[in-house]
Amino acid sequence: MESIKKYRYPGINSFETTDTDIFFGREDDRKRLVELVEIEKNVLLYSRSGLGKSSLFKAALIPELSIRGYQSFYIRLGLYQEDSLSPIQNVLRKTVLSEQKQLPVTFLQKFIDRSNSLWYAFKALQITQLQNQKPNEKPVILIFDQFEEIGSYNGQQLTDFKMQLAELLYTPIPKDYLDALKDDDLLTDPLTDLELDLLYKPLRVKVVFAIRSDQMSVLNQLSDYLPNILKVFYELKPLSPKQALSAVIEPALKDGSYITPVFSYGQDAVKKILKALSSEKSNDIDTAQLQILLQYIEQDIVEKKQDTQITGEGLGDLNKVYENYYRNSFQKLRTEQEQAQILIEDKLIVEGRRISYDKALCLQLVSEATLDALVETRLIRREPNTMGGYSYEVSHDSLIAPTLEAKKERLRLEEEVRQKTQYEAQLEQQRKKQQQQRIIIFIISAASLVSLVFLIFALIAQHNVEKTLMEVNRQKFATQKALNDFIKAEVTRKSIEKEQLLIEAKQYKRSKDWDLEKETEVKADHLEEDIKDLQKRLIK
Repeated sequence: MESIKKYRYPGINSFETTDTDIFFGREDDRKRLVELVEIEKNVLLYSRSGLGKSSLFKAALIPELSIRGYQSFYIRLGLYQEDSLSPIQNVLRKTVLSEQKQLPVTFLQKFIDRSNSLWYAFKALQITQLQNQKPNEKPVILIFDQFEEIGSYNGQQLTDFKMQLAELLYTPIPKDYLDALKDDDLLTDPLTDLELDLLYKPLRVKVVFAIRSDQMSVLNQLSDYLPNILKVFYELKPLSPKQALSAVIEPALKDGSYITPVFSYGQDAVKKILKALSSEKSNDIDTAQLQILLQYIEQDIVEKKQDTQITGEGLGDLNKVYENYYRNSFQKLRTEQEQAQILIEDKLIVEGRRISYDKALCLQLVSEATLDALVETRLIRREPNTMGGYSYEVSHDSLIAPTLEAKKERLRLEEEVRQKTQYEAQLEQQRKKQQQQRIIIFIISAASLVSLVFLIFALIAQHNVEKTLMEVNRQKFATQKALNDFIKAEVTRKSIEKEQLLIEAKQYKRSKDWDLEKETEVKADHLEEDIKDLQKRLIK
């Protein structure tokens, strides 16, 4: 059966257990962590967010432990919700009950007062393996990723979990079982010698916890039953340039069931990548930033452009990669894209720093469905807070710069819209003013027409009345007066029309329509000449 093809770089997601062949840069971390796990009963892995704890577990620790004969169970409890399984149920579901619906049937059922605890479940697993002719049953490693989530569970669930985990790790046989061995009434049937041997055979169980550095105080809630939880620890640090170089180059050279063909990086491309990811204060490289960038190179350059030799010039502006990742994440939202952007840019990042924002406050801006969608895109994460509720924060510091840049662009566009709205309002006001002026011009034109009619009648009267010189002079005077009135009316009309043209010319100048501006100014000049000519024709 043909295997499903995949990308070489997972982006902001973690590597999986099947990605061992392309997981590079953490060889030393894998070696040291495995050595600690083999020596110690419990180990704590910690680092700040986004450095690849989950990837180290899945693609390095678990495969290596499997080679060395361990049964490794990857466990993530998840944040508490109303329909969540208890931590104990969650552990059982992802370990002993991962491939079967019920716990194995063993002689432990002879104990009347047995409890279905973690110890019982893993002891039943051990007994089953030994009875199935596996004398060297595999030691069990419980790997708890994102263990800070345990802090979101209520008091009783948390107490049950730490009590049972401590019993599993440090109690060879629980007291209830030892008491039953002394009292036959507590057993349905006596145990055989073989069953006693199996009962007393030590459980080989170890645990590894992974937690964010800023959430390590959560472990204080478990220290009463697990006092050594902070005793053995390993800090996962950012990638050094040498580690990052390996994480960049090696996966691209691997041949296998991948979506993209084998490709390589030129020295100028590698230098450009490492320079883009390093800061002025440190050469350390953030794993999340690196994988986002490498995923872009694989999908946008190798896959889409079919370019298998990556050059510095071909990479383009790398700063745009994170901006595009940020913007593209919003396109995955079905609704409330603008509100979601405002939530992240105005509320979750303040003065260039990530802050936690209470869920109730978030819901004032977006719906719970949008919050869940943002978590799914990995732009934000949900965390339990000290008030028993939840807060949200931007997932990684690598997203701060593109978020600030997106906010700057959003504010610029909002200002453009505001100015456009203001300009359109001014145009509307000017349109109304022009309409009023046209009405005035019409009234004046009508008055001029009336004056012209009167002038005609006056001329006719002058022609018909020739009885006396006085009458002729009177008609002449009336005619001259009417003509002057007409000329004045024309001067007034043309003055108003000229003023209107000058206003339109200013508008064309503001909109940079130079041809219409020039044409309008020429018309206004012609009207000015007409006005001067009419004024010269006034009869004194």
